[in-house]
Amino acid sequence: MKNKIIILSPVFMLSLMLFSCQDATPKVKKKPMNPTKTILNPTSTFSGNFTGIHNQKEIFLTLIPETGSKKVNGSLIIDGRKAKIEVTENNGICNGKITEEDTKKQYSILIKFIGQKLNCTIPFPEFNNQVLSFNLDKSSLTFGGNEDSIVIENGTTITNGNSSGTNGSNHKRNPEVIGKWRFTEVLSSGSGEFYASFSTDYFLRINADGTAITWTGKSVGGTNAVSIEGSYGTNVQQYQWYTNGKAFHFVNPQNNQEQVVNYYVEPYRMMFSYGNNKRVYQRIN
Repeated sequence: MKNKIIILSPVFMLSLMLFSCQDATPKVKKKPMNPTKTILNPTSTFSGNFTGIHNQKEIFLTLIPETGSKKVNGSLIIDGRKAKIEVTENNGICNGKITEEDTKKQYSILIKFIGQKLNCTIPFPEFNNQVLSFNLDKSSLTFGGNEDSIVIENGTTITNGNSSGTNGSNHKRNPEVIGKWRFTEVLSSGSGEFYASFSTDYFLRINADGTAITWTGKSVGGTNAVSIEGSYGTNVQQYQWYTNGKAFHFVNPQNNQEQVVNYYVEPYRMMFSYGNNKRVYQRIN
């Protein structure tokens, strides 16, 4: 009797398929057995992008299940701080760990659905095992990172004829930039009794829905003898935004004109650069 053994690729959780062949005696025939089929796990519900707010902090979570496996990987961003997710799904619950990108600290995490909400629980041993628990909603937003693929000309203003969908899902947005930021410009001149300085706060609020607003705050300054304080009131400008490589795109929603600048982001600061001009923004609550 001749037997054949077929082993599928290990990528798909190797399963054995056994075929019985015909007997050598022509009078006695055996029907071949149906091969055992490889049954893949059903599509995991722990997949896609999720967003929410906890204690006034923006939270973004992305989950990507491995094909034919119970493993789920992804990333978690809380108020600009990023962590890698590595969990295993079992009976509708994901257990595993997260690793902070900047500190490399690891914490356990439990992820499950409560109704339509994705619930995450993270205990912190260094704080007497206090637990951070938050709920997230499924999001249709497209998230993208700060890739190293594009070099932008010096603050060039361009018009993109295909930018009518800027606020849609065709563009990627780096969730690490979402939040409220402040840049303080300080001007000074003279010295001694002729010294004078003047500082102005500029604010930027970047929203997850692809909108952004900028406004100018108070200005203070003066000389040794005179103090000046002023406010620009409600000087608010509205934009749409998206990211592409190292480029940050500000889009005027009225005419789709784009202002493109280079950007670099860390958890608590972000730098915009265009030409010889650089602005370093600090994240604020």
